[in-house]
Amino acid sequence: MLEILENCTLCPHECKVNRKNGKIGRCKSKDTVKIALYSTHNFEEPCISGNNGSGTVFFSNCNLNCIYCQNYEISQKRQRKRNINKRIS
Repeated sequence: MLEILENCTLCPHECKVNRKNGKIGRCKSKDTVKIALYSTHNFEEPCISGNNGSGTVFFSNCNLNCIYCQNYEISQKRQRKRNINKRIS
């Protein structure tokens, strides 16, 4: 899966930079994932998540620049709590 970072097309901008070599794409990210916030949502939407709830992960460095972004502070200002190099699943 990490091969995609050698010719990055993860977002709709498809900048094709080699993020594995430390190049920075339009998203201003290298080869790590920047997490702004993560949390659990217990008892939310039980028809989808069952009895155990669900989880939420908010990523920093979103480059879609939506005009009415409800997560602007964490997605556009590139704030983060931690870098994660492992696969998120």
